[in-house]
Amino acid sequence: VAQPFLCGFFLLFVSHGVDSVPPEALGMLATAMFVLSVGLYFTLHRSQPPTGNLLCALLLSAGFASCVGWIYFVADELVAMLNAVGYLSGVNKSILGLTVLAMGNSAGDLVANTAIARSGMAKMAIAGCFGAPL
Repeated sequence: VAQPFLCGFFLLFVSHGVDSVPPEALGMLATAMFVLSVGLYFTLHRSQPPTGNLLCALLLSAGFASCVGWIYFVADELVAMLNAVGYLSGVNKSILGLTVLAMGNSAGDLVANTAIARSGMAKMAIAGCFGAPL
């Protein structure tokens, strides 16, 4: 029940920033999210999944929007940390983006392709090397 209540605030703060949100918008959002959370609390049961198509679509959309917000937030913080490392070390941001960020982005592919190659499917691993950037 807390996720629908907090999801609206999280998406508002991620999209606009904490300082730029007017108090009236926070009050209206808090009221709407509270009513939604109380309604969900009294209509949903822990032992049964939601049954209505509209309710399922609403909950799935809220979960998807929350996931997109988290990905945006984490990616933004990663870039800010990379900028800070570049500022502190005196290295150009473009160089850090081309090296450190690219290596971090490819680390998952390296692990997956290595595991596939060790399991005996070397052709599949090679195909993964070429297909992963696409």
